[in-house]
Amino acid sequence: MFDTRHGSTIMAAEAGSRAYGVQTKESDYDYIAVFVAPMKQVATFGAGREALETRAEDGRADIRFYEISKACRLLLKGSFNTLPLLFSEETPVLSDFGVNFRANRTAFLSTKFVSSIFGFSSDVIAKQKDMSRFHHSDEVVARAFKKCSVAYRELIIARRLYQGVIASKGLKLDEDQVKRAHDIREGQFPIDSLERLFSDTKEDFKQVNTLPDEPDVETVQNLIMSIRYRFP
Repeated sequence: MFDTRHGSTIMAAEAGSRAYGVQTKESDYDYIAVFVAPMKQVATFGAGREALETRAEDGRADIRFYEISKACRLLLKGSFNTLPLLFSEETPVLSDFGVNFRANRTAFLSTKFVSSIFGFSSDVIAKQKDMSRFHHSDEVVARAFKKCSVAYRELIIARRLYQGVIASKGLKLDEDQVKRAHDIREGQFPIDSLERLFSDTKEDFKQVNTLPDEPDVETVQNLIMSIRYRFP
């Protein structure tokens, strides 16, 4: 399932709702994986396709593959969707190279992750408040509540990131937080409460942030080269 003709897969991590412990009975399985294109190919014609998606034969699992350089660029930019590569508990593929990748995870962390979360949450809250002014179909409303639930769990992770406890707590939400995430998804949580959490989180960030403003790019570059060198 994690094989790719474009290179060797060094790691795969559970992503999506299951990575945060907020899945429902209808949730499928999502994974994010890193592969390494051969050095000869990269040096002559480039890495080729740096991102590709596939679906398991049973239709229950989606896998997004990133070439190692692409994965690192996304992490350095603070792409929240790539965070499971560093902290997801479930890693169905984790080679020695993947272990080394994760051992250097602090090099990727910066305030860019939190800024990305704040930007998404702010947009979701604004759209949700605007929706209340008009009538929408049940499907549209359900999608909006789902996004609010995602914004909630991202704000929880933002706190763990800037408080410096993400490594010890991981990505999975606590029991009460999981219940709250489900309540939001079902529309049983006032948007004003989510907006208040957003404001409180931003204020707390100003007071206790432990993240550097920029990631350690040089360490990441050395990491890529040390791994790519082993794939001639």
